[in-house]
Amino acid sequence: MPRLVVKASMNSEYENGVIRQFVAFGNRTDAVRAILLTSSLCNPDAPSDILSDFDIELFFDDPMPFVECDDWIETIGLGRVMALWHWPNEWDHEEGDAHHWMRMTYFEDGTKADITLGQVDDLRAVSEAEELPQHYDIGYKVLLDKDGITASMKPPKYEAYILQPPTAAQYASRVETFWMNSTYVARYLWREDIIGAKWRLHELFDRGLRE
Repeated sequence: MPRLVVKASMNSEYENGVIRQFVAFGNRTDAVRAILLTSSLCNPDAPSDILSDFDIELFFDDPMPFVECDDWIETIGLGRVMALWHWPNEWDHEEGDAHHWMRMTYFEDGTKADITLGQVDDLRAVSEAEELPQHYDIGYKVLLDKDGITASMKPPKYEAYILQPPTAAQYASRVETFWMNSTYVARYLWREDIIGAKWRLHELFDRGLRE
């Protein structure tokens, strides 16, 4: 079974080594104004193990040179890039999030870093807000802040993304929806329409997860 390390892992030589590489990269790259570590590695109640990834946010006055060319990723110091996923991309673009770009990256030693590129103005707005957005309330750690942008940023409460049980009415509605829509899967299979059945099955579970 995989070894679970509950937050003492933030002190591990491996994790500290990865973080040091990002901080060193930020220090020698003038365009990088701030770096945050977010998500489970910053949450004292969230388990992590050797496969946990690093959610890193880099903030720039102008991130576009880094958005338009990925050569900088290998200069972080974590080795060669073995796999890279861009978001947004031509298949999955959300217009409402036009100021953030992600580079999900696997390095050759197996390290996975989900690197988000953002604008300093957005981080400043978060710092000045009365409440943290959910993706910061789950946990964050300021690794680098050259301009003191995060000085007034609220501390996380670690209350984000905690699932709440549905009400009796909500549960009954989901059950009814599931069983009614599942009959369409059987209908498509009887018609030997495998694509239709797969589509309906995917929609059934995807909708259930999203709701």
